[in-house]
Amino acid sequence: MGSSAPTTAPSASPAPPDAAPPSPSSCPAPPDRSRPRTPPATPTTEPRHDPKTANRRAPMSSRSPVPRHPDRRRVALRDVPRPSAGGPLRPMRILVVDDQADYRDAIAHALRRQGHEVQTAGDGRRAIARGLELMPDLVIADWVLPDRVHGLLVAAALRLLWPQLSLILISAYASSDLWFEASQIGAAALLDKPFTLERMQAAVAAAGRWSEPQPRSPVAMVISEPDGTLRYANPAARLLFASTPAGAEAGRWQELLPRWRQVLRRAHREWVEVRPRHAGGRRAWQLRGRPTVGGQLHVILDGDEILHFHRRGRGYYSNELLVHLLLDLIPEGRPRWPFPGQALVVDGSALFRRLAATEIERAGGLCHTAATGEAALELIARDPDISVVLLDGSLVEEDDGELLHELRRRPGMRIVGQALDGRQASTLAARGVSRVVSKPWAIEDLLRALDDAPAPS
Repeated sequence: MGSSAPTTAPSASPAPPDAAPPSPSSCPAPPDRSRPRTPPATPTTEPRHDPKTANRRAPMSSRSPVPRHPDRRRVALRDVPRPSAGGPLRPMRILVVDDQADYRDAIAHALRRQGHEVQTAGDGRRAIARGLELMPDLVIADWVLPDRVHGLLVAAALRLLWPQLSLILISAYASSDLWFEASQIGAAALLDKPFTLERMQAAVAAAGRWSEPQPRSPVAMVISEPDGTLRYANPAARLLFASTPAGAEAGRWQELLPRWRQVLRRAHREWVEVRPRHAGGRRAWQLRGRPTVGGQLHVILDGDEILHFHRRGRGYYSNELLVHLLLDLIPEGRPRWPFPGQALVVDGSALFRRLAATEIERAGGLCHTAATGEAALELIARDPDISVVLLDGSLVEEDDGELLHELRRRPGMRIVGQALDGRQASTLAARGVSRVVSKPWAIEDLLRALDDAPAPS
């Protein structure tokens, strides 16, 4: 969000914008991953590396990306990943996710010309739905998306189905925290906006050859046809099927479940407990599903997986959160983030920054993080949609007043302090921050404080 479109080098003619993506109802059924790919008629080639243009950036705009953080190179994240040896670039299924149509269309057009199959989406939930149709090899996603399901969440959710899926994250708000978080989820690259199409194509070429072992998905998932044919089952599902008489290669729901039609229909409304066919003493499964284009997606949990369902998966996101995103569910009984725009957590502790961001994201918010007042000022200057700021008491003690002064200049800004003890709470109150939550806090505590926090007009 918030930057000019990717540009090509001056010697190249700009790619014309591609047609808008089809609506979900008109999308074709997803390709069968069991069939080998058919290479395009015209062989694709890797973009030629030109040292004169490879690092050329688009002109800086009024909302240009955050300058590179001095700690950025300490993060174990590949700017452009090292390709594995040998072979031309294979055609891939690529999902491009960006709410800016100029970025989205320019990237999609350039990649289609290289022989890739490309689908696009403008927000996170639609991206997940498109991903279930496309079964992508690579996701290129903006971090900030309008429905607050950011690019890292899109990739993490789809990786429950396809652990080998690669990610290229793009952002106009790069920070050391975002770089580290992207590395934890296994992103192949993170590109600052604005960037050139040549740089994007080089990152895609490298990601297409990147070979890195991925852990098995902890949640069993199946995509099936209306007649019960299993179109796709991830490795966790195949392992679960292996414990039944139907075996790991079961091809139809009829082989696995008694009264399968009624069970699957009910699973679209609620979690359903069912024992597999001829289960004997085997544990019951828990099923929940959603319709997809031309079929349906179902999550299957057995007794052991239910115990691990609420635990954190790879990176920072719980399996529960990711499954809810895949199923397009809004958890009942959980507080929802009611404020427009993004939140910003300013705290010197990486642990508290991550805990705070996780609480806000689980409630449906989108959250920047910053370790210092200087980094916070950079983000505030570049993202006018920040509407809530959580300030650590120890940073306020060290601040010369510039950060609080800048925050109070922003119309509609809500400011809440975070305090470890009474001394920090007193310091915050002395600086005019009257609403304070004690660390560690729950989302209910923060929402109560924000309801009372003054929002300047």
